[in-house]
Amino acid sequence: MKVTLGIFALLSLEAAAFSVSSSLGCTSRLSTQLQDSEVEPESNKVNMSFFIEEVISSEVIGVDEEVIPFPSREFKSIEVVVMCMERLSKNNAPYKDAGLETCWNFASDMSRASQGGSLERFIEFASNPSFSSMVNAKSWSVVSTGPLIEGTNTRGPMQTCRIRVAPAKGDERDFVWMLQRERRPPRQDCWLIHQCIQTDIALDD
Repeated sequence: MKVTLGIFALLSLEAAAFSVSSSLGCTSRLSTQLQDSEVEPESNKVNMSFFIEEVISSEVIGVDEEVIPFPSREFKSIEVVVMCMERLSKNNAPYKDAGLETCWNFASDMSRASQGGSLERFIEFASNPSFSSMVNAKSWSVVSTGPLIEGTNTRGPMQTCRIRVAPAKGDERDFVWMLQRERRPPRQDCWLIHQCIQTDIALDD
């Protein structure tokens, strides 16, 4: 039976109830910051239209990159995988599940949608025996990167990266991360995680 693990198999930004901060690829901390600004003196209030325009047009998508990474048009596909694996290997730094939140930040809309459309649902998904082996792993390494697959009329370019993980418990296992360059704003031209597959599960009949 062929099984794909989405994070990647992951979740949708397109629910109408999502806040402006979600649509920009930001976490709920942004919403809190903006709410807090509303009780400050008039001179200190955030100009929302200017703020949104600046974030969408900036090279980096997101506003708290000093805490955890967000997609950037400057990141190469392999750099996205490395950042996610580095954060997953220290999942609770600088706060609980920061590594999983980093992966969520870089997940494509289709990947997010497949897991229910929220960070909370993704964290639940990530506790499965396969994906959880990458969380707080003893070590990991890049085995190989695939060739660049050119984009088409319906999708952006794609590339794969094979990772070998030594879990905290159990034997080593390999994962193939599939990334795709986003075609739509606000994360246009950023490399995002489309899928993550444990190879022995994917090849198991």
